[in-house]
Amino acid sequence: MKLTNELRNELRAKVKALKKAKLELRKKYNVAMGDTMDPAPVGYVENDQERHMVFDRWRKKLGKNYTDFEKTVLKILKEKAPVTKKSEQVKLDESNLWLWGGPTPFWGGSTAPDALVTAAEYFGIKNGVYVYGSTNAEMIGKHSSFNKLLCQINKNCRTKEVQDELTEEENAELLSKLSLDFPNITGAMCDDVTNNLKGNILPAEFSPRYEALKKHNPDLKLYGTVYVHELTKKDFTVIQPYIDVVTLWFWSMNEIVDYDENIKRCQQAFPGKKILQGVFVHDYGLSDCGTIPELLNFQLDRARKYIKDGILEGVVLLGDREIKKWPTVAAAVKKYLQEQ
Repeated sequence: MKLTNELRNELRAKVKALKKAKLELRKKYNVAMGDTMDPAPVGYVENDQERHMVFDRWRKKLGKNYTDFEKTVLKILKEKAPVTKKSEQVKLDESNLWLWGGPTPFWGGSTAPDALVTAAEYFGIKNGVYVYGSTNAEMIGKHSSFNKLLCQINKNCRTKEVQDELTEEENAELLSKLSLDFPNITGAMCDDVTNNLKGNILPAEFSPRYEALKKHNPDLKLYGTVYVHELTKKDFTVIQPYIDVVTLWFWSMNEIVDYDENIKRCQQAFPGKKILQGVFVHDYGLSDCGTIPELLNFQLDRARKYIKDGILEGVVLLGDREIKKWPTVAAAVKKYLQEQ
C-alpha cells in the first residue's frame, strides 16, 4: 500500500527534524557516527575489555524529535498492516539467515576475535558474515562453528592496517585458497562496494577481485553491499558480471516503509541478481539510535515473503555490537526470530 500524500509529507517533516537534531548533537558532544547507545542497566558490569565504549544518553538528547518520528512511523505501519499472511512467508533459519560482524574499534564495537561468534550465539544464528578483521587460517578457524561463512576481501570499513600489505585482488585469492581447507567458506563480501563511486560504475575495481576469488574455487560467490539511496543515482550495468549477489541495505530507517518499492528498484538496477537483505539493528543514516522494533518486524516479515518468492536469497542482520548498544531492540529481534 502506498502512503497518502498527507502521511508522506508528515514523514518527510519528521525525518528532516530528526536528521537536523542528530547532526547538531554530533557536533555539540563530538560524537562520531555509530558511537551511540542506550544507558546500561543499573548494576551492569562490562566484561569485554576489548569493547569500545560510546555516548549513552543519545536517544534522551534527541528527545521529542525522535518520539515524534516514531509516532508517525507507527501510524504508517498501522496503515500498511497486515504485512502478509504467515503462509506466504518462510522461516528465517540456517538456510537463509546470517549475522554480520567482526573485531573493530569503531561504532561501539569490540576488538575481541570472537565478537561475531558470541553475538551469533545470542541470536541463535548459524551463518556468519565475518568483516573488519584479518582473513587467515587462525581467524577463520575461530569461526568454524558457522555453517556458512562469508569473509571480507575489500578495504572499505576494514580495521586500519589489517592486511594492508595485500591488494584486494590478493585478499580475494587468499580467501579462495582458504576455502579449500575451510569448506564453510561460501563466498566473499565487499563492503560499501560503490560508496566512493559516482555515475556509471566501471569494472576496473571489480573484475580482478572477482576473478581472483574464483581462481581456486569457482563455486564461491561474491557479495557486494549497495544502499537503497544509491539505486536511482548510479548505473551498475557494466559491473553486473562481477557481483553474484547484491547485499541491499536501508541506510535510513524511514526508507523501510517503502520496502516493496525499494526491492523493485534493486531488481531494476541488478536484473536477474539474487538479493541478500541487510537489516540494521542500529539506524546509522537517520537517527543513530536503535531501529524501531516495529519497523524491524515489518522489514523481516516482508523479507520472508520475498525469500519464498525467490527474490531474496536471505537476510543478514547487523549485528554483533548492537546487542550491548541497544539491548531492548536486540532482545526484540531475538524474540521475533524465536517466535516466527
